[in-house]
Amino acid sequence: MGLLSWTIGIPLAPLRGVIGISRVIQRQVEAELRDPASVRRRLEAVDEALRQGSIDPDEAARRQEAITGAIARPHAAEAAVQEPEESER
Repeated sequence: MGLLSWTIGIPLAPLRGVIGISRVIQRQVEAELRDPASVRRRLEAVDEALRQGSIDPDEAARRQEAITGAIARPHAAEAAVQEPEESER
């Protein structure tokens, strides 16, 4: 049985590697989105664009909501675990 699973598993090894790398990248992106320094820089950039007049107040509010909304959203892995529990209630 070990030889059979090894023979079948070898062609799937690159796919497993790609999946593993994508999970690492996803965790890094989520950490970057939630990093307080990064959030502050993005909010300051929106404020600066508003002061310069390159965006209107409505657009600034939408961008600020998008930035702060990313902080409030649960991580993708947490959301996948929480959604079934919420639907069972």
